[in-house]
Amino acid sequence: MKKLRQYRIPIKSEDSVDLDLIVDSKSLIGLGVPIELVNISSSGLGLFVSSPTELGDVFEVKLKYKNHSISGMGHVVRRMEESSKDYTDYVGVEFVEIDSILIQNFIHEIISDMNSQRLRGLMMDMIENEGRSILSKDDPIEVSASILTDLFHVFQKYNNSHQLMYLFSQEVKRSIGARNFRFYTFEHEGKNVSIFDFKEGKELDSVLPLVGHLKKVKESGKVIKSRLIKGKNEDQFYNLLQTLFETHIDTFILAPVVDKWGMTIGVLEFSNKDGHELFNEEDYFKVTLLATILGMNFSINNDVENYEYAKKLQSFYDAGQLIGTSEECRYLNSFMESTGASDDNVFIYGDYGVGKKLIAIGIHEKSARSTHGIGHINCHDLDSEKALKYALNSQGDHIGALELYSGGTIMFKDINFLSKDLQEVLYHEIENRNDIRFIATSTKNYESLVESEHYSELYQFFMGKSVRVPTLNERKEDIIPLIHFFTYQLCMQNDLAPKSISHEVISHFQSYDWPGNISELKIALERLIVMGRDVKTLAYKRSRAFPLLDREIDIDFTFGLDLHHDFIDHFEVLSSGDFEELYFYSYVEELVAKDEYSFTELAMKFDLDGEKFYEKLYHAHDLMMKYFGVNSELINIYLESDLAA
Repeated sequence: MKKLRQYRIPIKSEDSVDLDLIVDSKSLIGLGVPIELVNISSSGLGLFVSSPTELGDVFEVKLKYKNHSISGMGHVVRRMEESSKDYTDYVGVEFVEIDSILIQNFIHEIISDMNSQRLRGLMMDMIENEGRSILSKDDPIEVSASILTDLFHVFQKYNNSHQLMYLFSQEVKRSIGARNFRFYTFEHEGKNVSIFDFKEGKELDSVLPLVGHLKKVKESGKVIKSRLIKGKNEDQFYNLLQTLFETHIDTFILAPVVDKWGMTIGVLEFSNKDGHELFNEEDYFKVTLLATILGMNFSINNDVENYEYAKKLQSFYDAGQLIGTSEECRYLNSFMESTGASDDNVFIYGDYGVGKKLIAIGIHEKSARSTHGIGHINCHDLDSEKALKYALNSQGDHIGALELYSGGTIMFKDINFLSKDLQEVLYHEIENRNDIRFIATSTKNYESLVESEHYSELYQFFMGKSVRVPTLNERKEDIIPLIHFFTYQLCMQNDLAPKSISHEVISHFQSYDWPGNISELKIALERLIVMGRDVKTLAYKRSRAFPLLDREIDIDFTFGLDLHHDFIDHFEVLSSGDFEELYFYSYVEELVAKDEYSFTELAMKFDLDGEKFYEKLYHAHDLMMKYFGVNSELINIYLESDLAA
C-alpha cells in the first residue's frame, strides 16, 4: 500500500504548472518538444512527452508554479507508448535529488488553489486508493492510521480537521446521490444523541433519545440500509426527528463510527437517495470508509484534547489546586484558600492515600508563612520520648524542627499513631510556639480519638480548623481528571512521549473502588506506564505476571512486600520500575519452584524472547540483593545452569 505522500495529484492544463526536462544541457521545451505534466507526488511525476525515452534515462526536472520553482534530477522508472497525435510516450519519473519537503510544499501551493469540488473528488480518490476494502458486511474496511496524518499534511489549507471531514463527507454525499448527511454523537452515557456540526466543530444544542434504528446500530455495530414507508413509519427516532426538524426521510443508510479503542462514539447517516432508490453496495463501501476515517479523526482529536487537558490540569496543580471536578474537590480547594489566609492550626483527617499531605502543603503555600519552609514529621517514626524530643529540639550540631521551621509550618503525619504519653509530651513542646503553624493529619476523626482516650488537649490544639478528606470512591468524578494528570506527569518525569489511556482502562478504573485511594491510582498508572513504555496507547491486560491493581496481587507474595503506599513511603529509593522487577522476580521463583516450565516456556509466558528474559531476571536478581540482602537459591541455580544458556 502506498503512502499518501506518494499519491500522484492529477494536474490539469488550467493549473498552469510549467514543466521542462533538461537533457545534455538542452531544454526539451526550448527544442520544441511537446511535454504535458499529468500528475505529481513527492516521489515523482507522470508526463506525456513526444520524444523517445528509455527506462533508466536521467535528466534534470524543472517545475514552476506561479512564483514557486524547484529543480533536481530524475530518472525514468516506467514507460508506456502513447498513441495520441501529440505524444509518443507516457513516462513515469522518480525524483533522485529533489528534497521531499520542497516538493511537498510545491504540491501544497497547487492544492491550495483548487476549488472545493475538485478537492472533494481528489480527497475521495486518495482515501479510496489507500483503503484496503472488502465489500462485505462481515468484514471491516481497514485504513492505515497514518493516512489521516498524511492527508492533513497534504491539505494544509484546512487548519481544522473538522473542516476536512466536512469536505470529505460532502463528497461522499454527492458520490452516492444522497440529499442529507448527519453525524450523531452519543451523549449522557450513550442514552441520547446530538447532531454534530462540522462547521462549528461541536454538537448542536438539541438532544434526542437513542431509540429505533440508531439504537440498533449502536448495539449491533452493523450498518443498516432501509426505507421508511410514509404513513407506516414505526421508528421512534425518525418520527421524532421528522417532527422536530420538519424534514422527511425516505431511504437511509446508518453506519457505526468506532474510535481507535473500539468504542462506538456515534452513528453516520445519509438519507434520501436520488430517485427514491435504496442505498447499494457501492454506497455501503463509501459510507463505511467515511465512518472509519471519522473514527480515526475523532481519536486523533481526543488525543490532542486529552494532552491539552492534562497540561491545563498541570497548571492548576502548579497553582496549588487539587485535581478534580467533584463538589468535594471544589470544597477542599476552597478550604485550602480560606485556611491559608488565616493562621489557625489545622486538623486534617481521612483514609490512607486521599491526599492529606498535599492539602497541608497547599495550605502552607497559600499562607503568609510560605516564604519559610514546611517540615514533615512522620509520627510512625516516633517510638519514644527521646526520639520525639530529638526530632523537635536542637542539640549540638543537630538542628531540630522547631528551630529549622520557625516562621513556617510543621506537619505531623498520622498523629493518631502516637501513644497517649507521647501526645502529651508533644503538646507541651509545641503549645506556646506561636512562631510556627502546626498541621496534623490523622486516619481517624477528632471524636473517635477523644473517645478512645487519646490526649484530648493535643487534638483541641489542632482544631482551629478541621476538614475530612473523602475517599476516591466517594468522588469518582475525579478519577478521569486524575488519570489524565498522572499520566501526563509520569510521562514527563520519565522522558516519555505523551501517552493515551484506552477506554478499557478508564472504564475499569471507574468501576474499581480504590481502597488505596489516590495513592493506589497513581501507583497503578506507574505500573501501566512501566509495562507500556513503548506503546502510544496504554491498554489494560490483566496478568498474574504483571498485576496492575493491588487486589490482583496474590496475598502470598513471596517476600511479603506490601504494594500500598506505606511500602513506597518507607522505601522512597524504590522506584516503580524496581518494584515491578521485584514482583517479577518473586513470581518467577514460584514458577521455578513448581518445576513446570522450561526456560523457553517461562520467557514465552512473559512474552519476552530468551535473551531479554534472562537480562530482566538477572537485573531483578541484583535488585533483591541490593534492597534485601538476599536472593533465591532456586533462581541462582536456574541462571547458572544450562537451562538459561
